[in-house]
Amino acid sequence: AQGRYQIICANLIASAICRLAPQLPALLTADGVLIASGIIDTRKDETVQALRAAGLEPDTIIGQNGWVSLVCRAVPQQEA
Repeated sequence: AQGRYQIICANLIASAICRLAPQLPALLTADGVLIASGIIDTRKDETVQALRAAGLEPDTIIGQNGWVSLVCRAVPQQEA
């Protein structure tokens, strides 16, 4: 993908989201939102950890029937 987007939706298994996490912040606008779903609940913590390590902070976590969706925003970068 190229460009910057206000919304990115990723309905993928946890391992795919974790693999893609480092590339996602560069694809979001400053006020952009990532919606990640398709995450089995037992893999929620590792997915949240991977997204945080990439600079994305989940501000909403929704779980239902063994599945999880995460709504994330980019963490603002501190200027030096």
